[in-house]
Amino acid sequence: MPYRKRTLRQMTPEARKLAKLADELESVRRRLKAMVPLVQSFEMWERAEMKRQAAFGPGVKGGEV
Repeated sequence: MPYRKRTLRQMTPEARKLAKLADELESVRRRLKAMVPLVQSFEMWERAEMKRQAAFGPGVKGGEV
């Protein structure tokens, strides 16, 4: 949880920089955690495409007749 502005003002400059860095690290962790399902779905689609190419060849596009 980010520090309040008042709390940051009371810290020394070094402690303030460290607190801001810790907050940024937490933000990055949350963003990465949100990206995991997206990467999973990309990998699933990639595996499905590889199987399709193995079965029908690389020149055939899905959905065409």
